[in-house]
This record gives sequence, structure tokens and C-alpha cells, in this order.
Amino acid sequence: MFAKANPDSHQHCVRNKMAANRVAIRRKQGFVGQCHLGLTDLVKPLVFQDMVLGVFYYGSFVLTGTEEAGRRRIRTFCRRHGFDEAAYLAAFERTPRSDAEELPVLWRRLDLVTDLARCIVESIGIPVGRYRTRAGAQFSTWNGAMSSLVRGVITHINRHYAGEIRVADLAAQHKCNADYLSRVFKRTVGFGVIEYLHRIRVDHARRLLQTERFGIGEVGHLVGFSDQSHFGKIFRKLVGLSPQAFRAAVQAKDTLPRAFSAFEYSNVRPFNPKFSEGRVDPNRLVM
Repeated sequence: MFAKANPDSHQHCVRNKMAANRVAIRRKQGFVGQCHLGLTDLVKPLVFQDMVLGVFYYGSFVLTGTEEAGRRRIRTFCRRHGFDEAAYLAAFERTPRSDAEELPVLWRRLDLVTDLARCIVESIGIPVGRYRTRAGAQFSTWNGAMSSLVRGVITHINRHYAGEIRVADLAAQHKCNADYLSRVFKRTVGFGVIEYLHRIRVDHARRLLQTERFGIGEVGHLVGFSDQSHFGKIFRKLVGLSPQAFRAAVQAKDTLPRAFSAFEYSNVRPFNPKFSEGRVDPNRLVM
């Protein structure tokens, strides 16, 4: 809390937590981690149907035996970024301690919380196929790195993807030039407005094709494609299979291409709040 009270220092805490989240999502299992200020957390992802729906933490505390390593981390951090070393070390000394012998008890508590959350997700039937763990896109919106213009366009497309959508109409609605809108949108999201629209439509079509309620042409029409051949061309380009082949693979329970989310290839992920202007430079990320 001492570190988070300073906005500049808080940014490092945010990046550290996002890095830990990525490790949890990749491993899909719990681990013990130590942050840039020498504090220890137990990290446990919530895994349901082979998807990570979130990450739980138990901490922060100082693990007995790691004090000197923690102090070294604090000194290095403060000297590198110009913070008051003495103040951070004093806060570190006030932090609660835990012994290694206590870890099994702490893990049982964390496991209980995770298991309870998993039972809740299963019992109320949350449609996990629509769940997105895209921290970068969320942080870019929360921190204002995504302009109100881009947010407005994304909101409109997400709500009205099944209707006719043209860049010129979106620009007129938001009182800007169409070329300017296209430029800003692509710089922020990583691809153009129409490609984003296609990804949203295909993502919905992929879900509809996993049921037998609608025909191939009906699915294309429901998600906004007026021409079936155009629907098939875009679907194959983004998914790797034609709509017919995708449905057949679902029915045969064959291995399907990995589904994408609209933000998966965006240059806002991983998002770094400190360097939010333009494209993110990976060499400057402190993670």
C-alpha cells in the first residue's frame, strides 16, 4: 500500500501484477512469486474447462529467509527509479512475516477459495466461451490509453455487428473524418475497422455453427454477412476452415483451430500504462 500510494510507483506494481497474471495463465497452475519490492504472494489461477477465468492471490507478506534478497530488490528499484530508499525499507520492515512451514496452510486457504469459485461458475452455467482474460485491452480502456473515439466505435460494432456498418457512417456518427478514424483505430487496436468487424462477426458465427439450429447461410445472415460466399471467404481466412468444415469438425469432435478474441493480435497487449503513447516498445517494458 505504501508503494501504491505514489502514482509513479503504482505503475510498477501494476506491471508486476500483470506479469504474474501472464505466468499464471501460461502455466495454469499455482506458484509462489516475489515482486520487485521483495514481497511474496501465493498465486493460483482459476481454471475451468481448460480456460483461465481469473487469478487469485494470497499475500502480500515477507517470507522468512528472503528478507535480505527483498532489501536488495528494494535498493535496486529505488536507485533505478529515484525513490526514497529509506522510506521503502522502513515499510518493508513493517510488513507481516510468514514462515515456510505456514505455506501449506496458506495454500489450503487459497485452494478453498479457488475451488469455491469454480463450483459457482459451474453451478450457474456461466458461458465461459465468451469470457475474455485480456488484461491489456481492459487496462488500456481503464487508463484512457484508448481514445473515446475508438471506444465508441468498438462499442457500436460490438452491439450492432449484425447490421450494415460502414466506416463513413461511423465517422459521421462520431463527427470526424473517415480517414482519420481508420488511422486512429488501426494505430490503437492493431487492425482496421472492417477487419475488427469481421472478427466480431466470425467469432459469433463460430459459436452459432457449433449448434445445429441454423443452416450455414442462416448463420452468415444472422451475424451480418449478406452474401454467403463472402461469409465463407472471411470465415476461412480467420479460422482456417470453411464454415461447413468447421461444423463437421465440431460434430466429429475433431481438433479445431484455436479460437481468437477480437483483441488477441492487438498491439495494446501486453499493455504498459507508463508507455501508452503509440505502439508499445517491448524493450521498455519493466516486467
